[in-house]
Amino acid sequence: RMQTTPRRYKGLKDGLRRIWKEEGLEGLFSGLGPTVLGYSWYGLAVYPAYELFKRSFIAMVGEANDALYHVPLVLAAGACSTAIACLGVCPAEVVRIRTVSNPSYATGTFAVATKIVKEEGFFRGLYEGFSFLLTRQVLFGMVKFFVFDTFASSLFATFPVLA
Repeated sequence: RMQTTPRRYKGLKDGLRRIWKEEGLEGLFSGLGPTVLGYSWYGLAVYPAYELFKRSFIAMVGEANDALYHVPLVLAAGACSTAIACLGVCPAEVVRIRTVSNPSYATGTFAVATKIVKEEGFFRGLYEGFSFLLTRQVLFGMVKFFVFDTFASSLFATFPVLA
């Protein structure tokens, strides 16, 4: 709610207290369904996709060249996998925001999504803001997988028994 009506609440504590008082438990958990669906998709998609892209990119340049191009390959794999994950996150975010900002719009995650598609179209409705989400998430994904890969490589070099 603080995203959709930022000036309504003085802070997180005030927001939680007011939502609890005005709407109860249902108000506090408004938007939970699309959030769980969207980020479940994200987790199920981004990590396997990262491994797939990283292995594919290494195969393209050849194992012998992996050390030379490892950082750009990891960054590219992170970007590609995150872009795939965003395909599922964006519709979930649109539905979540609509659910939270307009509770009377429709009841339930799938009802909200169906109404958005009916009124605004599939792509125009469910992928509104996709370019902004993609930009933010891809940059984050590149850094996240670079840090992960660097840390994992260091860990396995230090403790080869873990590899």
